[in-house]
Amino acid sequence: MHWPYAMSPTKFVDQPQPRYDSNGNKVPIWEAIEVEIRKDEKNPLKKQYSWGSLISKTTSWATNGGATERKPLWKPATLRFPFLGSIFTVTVLMIIGLETLAYLSIGKNNSNGGGLAFAATVDDISTIATLSYLYLPTVIAVLYGMAWSWIDLDSKRLEPWFQLSKPEGAAAEDSILLQYPFDFMPFVPIRAARRRHWAVFITGSAMMLVTWAVVPFQSAIFSTGTVTRTRETLMATTGSFMPLKNQKVALNSHFLNTAYGVSWLGQKLPPYTTKEYALQPFSPIASDAIYAANDTWSSSTLAYYTNLTCTPATMKPGKGDTWIFNDGNGCVTYEIDFPTAFSVEFLVMYIPYFDDPHNGWALQNENCTIEHSHNFLAVWGQSQYIENTTFKTFGNISAQFCRPTYFVRPVTAILNATSRAVIDIDYEKGPDTDTPLLETDFNITNFEYMIGTGVSQYHFGKPIAGDLPDISIVQQLPKLLNHNVSWPFQNMVGYGMAASSGQVKDLADPSQMHKAFESAHKLLFSTAVAAMTISMEPTANERIGLVIDQPGSIIFVRSFSIAVEAFLAVVGILTCVLWLVYQQRQSNMTQDPASISDIMRLVCNTKEPLRGFNDSGTLTTQLLGERLHGHSYRLNAYNKGGAIEMRLESTKRATGQDIDKIVEFQSNIDCPEQSQAIRPFELTFTTGGIAGAVIIAAIASLLYLYHRITKFNGLVRPSSNPLVLSILENLVPTAFATINEPFWILLNRLLCVLQPFSDLRKGKAKPDATVDARYTSVPPQLAVWRALRSGHFLLATVCVMAISMNVLAVALSGIFNESVRDTNIPVTSTTIYNHALNGTPNIMESVTSFDSITYSDHFYATLANLRSNTSLPPWVDDSFFYLPFNLVNSEQPSGEQLSIDGYSALTRGFGVELTCEQIFQEEGDDDTLVFHQKDNGSIAELTIVHKLAGGGNVTCSSSRDLKNGGFYTEPWTNDTCAFEVVATLQLSNDTGNSLPDNGYCSSVVVAGWARIGPATPSTAQGASSTNATNGRTDYFFEKKRRVRHQSSTVRDGSCNYLSNSANIVRESTTHRLLLPMAQ
Repeated sequence: MHWPYAMSPTKFVDQPQPRYDSNGNKVPIWEAIEVEIRKDEKNPLKKQYSWGSLISKTTSWATNGGATERKPLWKPATLRFPFLGSIFTVTVLMIIGLETLAYLSIGKNNSNGGGLAFAATVDDISTIATLSYLYLPTVIAVLYGMAWSWIDLDSKRLEPWFQLSKPEGAAAEDSILLQYPFDFMPFVPIRAARRRHWAVFITGSAMMLVTWAVVPFQSAIFSTGTVTRTRETLMATTGSFMPLKNQKVALNSHFLNTAYGVSWLGQKLPPYTTKEYALQPFSPIASDAIYAANDTWSSSTLAYYTNLTCTPATMKPGKGDTWIFNDGNGCVTYEIDFPTAFSVEFLVMYIPYFDDPHNGWALQNENCTIEHSHNFLAVWGQSQYIENTTFKTFGNISAQFCRPTYFVRPVTAILNATSRAVIDIDYEKGPDTDTPLLETDFNITNFEYMIGTGVSQYHFGKPIAGDLPDISIVQQLPKLLNHNVSWPFQNMVGYGMAASSGQVKDLADPSQMHKAFESAHKLLFSTAVAAMTISMEPTANERIGLVIDQPGSIIFVRSFSIAVEAFLAVVGILTCVLWLVYQQRQSNMTQDPASISDIMRLVCNTKEPLRGFNDSGTLTTQLLGERLHGHSYRLNAYNKGGAIEMRLESTKRATGQDIDKIVEFQSNIDCPEQSQAIRPFELTFTTGGIAGAVIIAAIASLLYLYHRITKFNGLVRPSSNPLVLSILENLVPTAFATINEPFWILLNRLLCVLQPFSDLRKGKAKPDATVDARYTSVPPQLAVWRALRSGHFLLATVCVMAISMNVLAVALSGIFNESVRDTNIPVTSTTIYNHALNGTPNIMESVTSFDSITYSDHFYATLANLRSNTSLPPWVDDSFFYLPFNLVNSEQPSGEQLSIDGYSALTRGFGVELTCEQIFQEEGDDDTLVFHQKDNGSIAELTIVHKLAGGGNVTCSSSRDLKNGGFYTEPWTNDTCAFEVVATLQLSNDTGNSLPDNGYCSSVVVAGWARIGPATPSTAQGASSTNATNGRTDYFFEKKRRVRHQSSTVRDGSCNYLSNSANIVRESTTHRLLLPMAQ
């Protein structure tokens, strides 16, 4: 094939001229078509045709009347402009489609984060979207590959005819001995390039790219996972400080409890706060939007924070065992005595400025005036023996005065959209960006008073309204018992220890002590600002912000799409080149030579081309190639009486030596003893065994994966990288099908050739199913219908197998789909503790056997759980405390990347049930209430008379003196006062020892309320005989009895301990409440 040559318009002869073949034999008088080859020396590629001639080659035929008639020379439709142009257009559209998807996945300013379809989670993506991303890309690529397989088939099978159509003809090895359709796909481009058959090289290369690159890679252009989207929206301020006058009452122990939970219990910080900053609240103006748990907001706002400035204190002995501390700036404090050092090792003191009855030490005195009210003194010491004694005192004292300052700073913050938790803060640095916080905005004095004393300066000596946790001093002794620190100490010591390294000796370094107390101050200030911030409508200070969410999404894997686009671009270029090649190629074919009868027609009237093929049916391909080596042939077209026919002619006359060689070959192959059946290697048992083994291995692999999926409810995700996931989940399975497809196509083409001969061998075959069968001219997808119509079911089966490879490629591309699943893995567990409860609780004994302060720690944990959903200590939920168990060999194999969310096992749980009964003053019931209040309700006495089952009564009593607690000191007003009681009872001395209560009194808790107010003359007169009180009361009380263990107080709930069974369970966290912790 020589591209510089072009076919000139056909010449025809007025009078028929005789024609001779290569042996000198006269050809019958036909009207012959003679094709002139003309070379355009100026422009070898320039054609002298109209645009229509570029679409279809035509020539002229002479008729008896002398008129000229245009008749087309045949070329397959797949190698003409309409088909190749359509393929090129589809290729370009596919590239444009991929680029469009890439643009949509990125979005404006990368707003889509690489995603296309979005949902709250991956599991929530719609079914249509899931099916589309799993199968649609592969379906498109497979259909595209099917179209290219038709082009490839026609190019390979017709290459010999195009070679024979050359004016000079072609050698046998370059024409009639070619077998491109039966070569394995990767070898075709190599062999075609060696023979300079560029058309086959182009189609073979394009087919390889489509089958082994475009199809598998396009199946992997989508993945699923979580993406990060960024969208601009309008933000506004939604919170501000409450009025300063309201802060006097509102700032109570609530923020101290919050800071305690954050410091010691893992409690979450309040919204818009960190341990260093408190932010001015903001939110999007469009408040009707629904946000997921991982969505975030980003906007400019104000941050409130505090810093500490510390200077060393001058220390000298004072009177007795006291010490004098001087800050050098006019603040001197006297008579600071240290706690005893007998049983502890360290001294840590936080001495606030304000003097309060709750404080043991304070800086406030005549030598440290109110202008130093923001100062506090921090002291560290270590116990050491006094020389020549066995007594200890604190030495190595390190002391420093510290002063907090408060600022406001503009920042850009990122918040969680649902919890409002601060994720990140970007500080806008610039000159004078920090401004002091005004005391007109925040009551700094009351804040410092509370962190120093534990109570508000406005609550002392006044009625207190609020919940008990908000008006009580936070006790941190239980948390510091193991730190060997002297007691008593201020609350700030506990907060400072929580913010430090946890090693008390590190606080000997002044910088470490400064850092610890500064961190504590920052945390407390942040929680206080959050408590003093009230909500407002999002209308103030509007500005542009960002909504950043992380939805589940169909991810567009850009690396794979770029690869697919590159492959498609190469295929598109090859398509254009292929079209140019075939437009320049000469074709003397007048019809598709696709059947046996078409081939027979070519040589029916000439003997020369058949001379080298004479044999007794045992001529092998190798011997045929050796015999025909050096022979050349040419394809010509003739017009015989108006009928256009093709003829195969030999262009090289056989010499005597060639004839002798042919005779020698003939004698060698005609020997009966050398006769043997020839079967293509692809149809041998060995090849079938290998193919069967591959299929069996694939089925076994799928069964193994299915077994793992059913056993563990899924497979472990091999990686979190979208590229790696696409390779393993889509590319590899699809590549398996596309690699197997050429083998089945090769089998199909072999059977398409052999099937007619098989029928002829049997005899009595129909022409439509044998010599006229055109199986080789169509791809397997279309040959199946012809095979079924002809009754060739084996061929149809192989065609279906070839088609099934395309279906398999589509199916395997979506064989893996990601979603979150719970996985249970059995492990071994053993017990750790045995219980020592006898089922008979004694409340009074429990209370008096420990320091009462230690009991508050359980309430703090419950308070943190109720207010902030903080997890309680391990082995506790809202109903039981569970005996801990140990897991043996619970480590995962190193190759598995499972995330263990929890364990589940059978163990024993301990809980409590309360039986509540209302009690009355009327006699006759089993329990009779006697309620006395006096001194205007500041003293309340509760007594229950209980009838024993065996006869007789026992008296259980409790007394509450509110005045001694200092809760109420002012005179009564005309309004009634709420009075709430929760009291334990004990056996009264009035009962005597002769009637034991069998633990009844210690198992009873009385709870109730009353309204108490000043007595009027009428109420005093009416009440004197019954209540012995100078006030009026309305009350309601219930008896809450803790049921004994024998009566199923401690419930097992089928929790018999099982030592050899435990299961890993996902998402098994539960809320845990206080009650079981007291066990």
